[in-house]
Amino acid sequence: MKPPLMKLWTADFMKPTSFRVSLQYNIIRYKKGQINWFDKITENLYLGAIPLKTSSTSGSQGHLGDVPKKLSELNIKAVISCNEEFERAVTPSVAEWEKLGIQQYRVNVADFNFAPSVKELTSIADTINQHLSNDEGVYIHCKAGRTRSSTVMASYFIKHKRQTVDEAYSLIKKGRPHAILHDVHLAGVCGHLLSKILIT
Repeated sequence: MKPPLMKLWTADFMKPTSFRVSLQYNIIRYKKGQINWFDKITENLYLGAIPLKTSSTSGSQGHLGDVPKKLSELNIKAVISCNEEFERAVTPSVAEWEKLGIQQYRVNVADFNFAPSVKELTSIADTINQHLSNDEGVYIHCKAGRTRSSTVMASYFIKHKRQTVDEAYSLIKKGRPHAILHDVHLAGVCGHLLSKILIT
């Protein structure tokens, strides 16, 4: 998408429309068997698209509306939501997640050409590590499970697994091939690395 069109697509007044269009595109791809809604990256660590409260769409992983329950059956105890607040209207609330025995953490970040701050990446990487250290599963998602969530996951690998940016990105791509880090996301994780947060 060229810069002028991207600027329009990510403008505040366009965000609800671009979200709905993009979400529907991913639902269609799932229905056609082109993508998984979520993927296992390493033991107890999953990356994927936004869990929907209701949806009758079926694909390789069953009905999309059943994804929240399936996550609880996978020992997921923490869901990291990398979304803007308006996007969360389609996903379970904090209280609904709690009924499934899952704690939701929110990283508020806009889609497309935006990434969390180094401070946010540092904090959420520690949260992910805490749950994994307790043998609890973690699901990291944005809307499509491609950029924002991949940025957060890469930061965990960089801080707590001592991986380089390239190593983290390669591991994520191996588990979820359509995940992608654009320049702004790579800058975010590189900033995370350069901030010396590897020193714990």
